[in-house]
Amino acid sequence: MDPNFAVAHWHLGLAYEQKQLLDSATEEFKIAISLSGGSPLMKAALGRVYAKAQKTHEANEMLNELNELAKRQYASAYELATIYVALGNNEEAFQLLAKAYAEHSFHLVNLNVSPQFKSVRSDPRFQDLLQRLGLSKSASNPVAAEKSIAVLPFEYLSTDKANACFAEGIQDEILTRLSKIADLKVISRTSTQHYESAPVNLPEIAKQLGVAHRSARNSSRKEMDYTNLLLISAAYRNILF
Repeated sequence: MDPNFAVAHWHLGLAYEQKQLLDSATEEFKIAISLSGGSPLMKAALGRVYAKAQKTHEANEMLNELNELAKRQYASAYELATIYVALGNNEEAFQLLAKAYAEHSFHLVNLNVSPQFKSVRSDPRFQDLLQRLGLSKSASNPVAAEKSIAVLPFEYLSTDKANACFAEGIQDEILTRLSKIADLKVISRTSTQHYESAPVNLPEIAKQLGVAHRSARNSSRKEMDYTNLLLISAAYRNILF
């Protein structure tokens, strides 16, 4: 490691911090600050370690220094929030996270995996921010790509049970034709066969299947050559045709 490379010392300090070797982390962050000419990012890391080491006075001094520095140059609200979390001041931390969101801070892309926010992940405000950022579990498991479809089983309405396989044939024919459309994801019949033809929990089924659209209220009558099919947007429950 280049002993004069500030970023290397910063990353080494981060590693020590995660191993709870706070004295070693403190020394590395101090070196990084010196070599970088006083980087606000590295000062924030030092302030956070002070807070974790129960050095509240030093942590607050660093916060004051960073707040003054922010009047002259950019100091990440996200990084300042990590210090307040370490100090147990969650109210101030969430105010700074809101500021980071308003500033479109690129640091927020790490919010869901950052160990610095582990203690507040269950807070509704944290979950709300993840949702707005598109980082929540529900956002990371969306209804899937727009060009995707599942054809649910057809309900056979005829009294002629001998031709009950007619409904399955209709489903297979539709699936076969859809599969020939380029760039369209089509869910197989084996994946949909245990669902009802017109379930009420459409968004949940779409999420399970990973599709944006699905056929619904499917029905057929052999003796009348009658087939009813609706295509519905799973996300918004809009009837498309």
